[in-house]
Amino acid sequence: MIVKCEACGTRYRLEDSRVKPEGVKVRCSRCGHVFTVFPEAPPVEGPREEPLPDEEIFGDVSSLAPEEGVALPEERKGLPKLALVLLIVILALLAVALLFINRERIPFVRGLFGKVAQMIEAKERLFPLSQLKGYRLVVDGTEVFVIEGRVSNQSREPCRYVKLRGRLLDARGRRVAEGVGFSGRHIPRKRLQGMDFPLLKDLARNQSPSGLAPLAPGDSASFTIVFLSPPKGATDFQVEVVETPVL
Repeated sequence: MIVKCEACGTRYRLEDSRVKPEGVKVRCSRCGHVFTVFPEAPPVEGPREEPLPDEEIFGDVSSLAPEEGVALPEERKGLPKLALVLLIVILALLAVALLFINRERIPFVRGLFGKVAQMIEAKERLFPLSQLKGYRLVVDGTEVFVIEGRVSNQSREPCRYVKLRGRLLDARGRRVAEGVGFSGRHIPRKRLQGMDFPLLKDLARNQSPSGLAPLAPGDSASFTIVFLSPPKGATDFQVEVVETPVL
């Protein structure tokens, strides 16, 4: 027979032979509610009732004596959803890594990665950098590393701003620091030398593009990227365009 908890609605399967005429008390293992189960009434002539599908059964107490008074739901099978999602993500990352490693052997993958590279190269062509230079400077008693240059808009659309990412590299070409700059946000070297360090600190950590002038097609703008307390091993730098939202 099918038993349903009166409190939470959890269903269990209970053998008819274990239900006494005067009833038997059981406790729902899900919510702890104790209720009495009575024998089913004799069948009445009429349309045959379809059996309850197994999918609706959340528990099975066929191996539990009713006098123990506990109805244990059967253990659910299958991986938890979170574990399943993590497994799918890991497998997807492994697949991408394998495709990248073997990109030269698979024509489709080689073409796909080639298109991505072309998109990156197109951005570099549409927003070329020039007059790049990097130098160390002491500001208000603290050493900083400065990257400055110009970025041009060679596209057909005006953009709200150009966001740039600067990296400091050590002698082996490894990244040791990273900073952000924007077109039009430029601090001349002489002004940097006379600036108070707290003000420079606020400017260096400001990663909001608010207050910047749009960059029209054919125009260019200077930028400055400041690294506070740069690593001693930094000997080189890189700059790349990372964002060019259309106006």
